[in-house]
Amino acid sequence: MNAQAYPDKFSEFLGKDARTGLYLVRLGHTTYAANATCTEIFTVKDGVNTPVSQDVLASKDWILRNMRDVVFAERRKFSEAMQRSNIPVYSRQAYKHRRGYSH
Repeated sequence: MNAQAYPDKFSEFLGKDARTGLYLVRLGHTTYAANATCTEIFTVKDGVNTPVSQDVLASKDWILRNMRDVVFAERRKFSEAMQRSNIPVYSRQAYKHRRGYSH
């Protein structure tokens, strides 16, 4: 059996693409890329991002559902890491505000 042809898990978080800034998720045999809010979803094949149409997302609602779950889990993991940080939230926010990162 080829491990690539028969993945063990249906969904797998592959990380964040440094070039495009999109989250990469493998669902079944297809790799998808999405922004943090999952408003733009692409299929990735040979490094080329192809937009997924709204008709496909409507007919295959499991794509959007799984993408949101994975991206939410990654954001939650980051949030938990920030809570374990020794820098208080108000200090971090004040620093970002001084640097112009916050609105």
